[in-house]
Amino acid sequence: MPLLLIEDDIADCIKFKDCANNRTDIIFFKMTGSYSEKLKYAQTLIPDGIILGLELHNGTGSGFQFLYNLKNV
Repeated sequence: MPLLLIEDDIADCIKFKDCANNRTDIIFFKMTGSYSEKLKYAQTLIPDGIILGLELHNGTGSGFQFLYNLKNV
């Protein structure tokens, strides 16, 4: 299952990546905390699922803004 991880906390990204590395049915297309990249990746890569951090303190924008803009694409 191809996934897009949107999280700005590096430690959390590492945990998700380690979990996925132990499985054969999950791959991450991309991992990003950048607001401008997240919409672009969601539109171009078309992942089967998105793991989304709602409070992106270290990145730009927020998970809520992403969801709002994604539904309007």
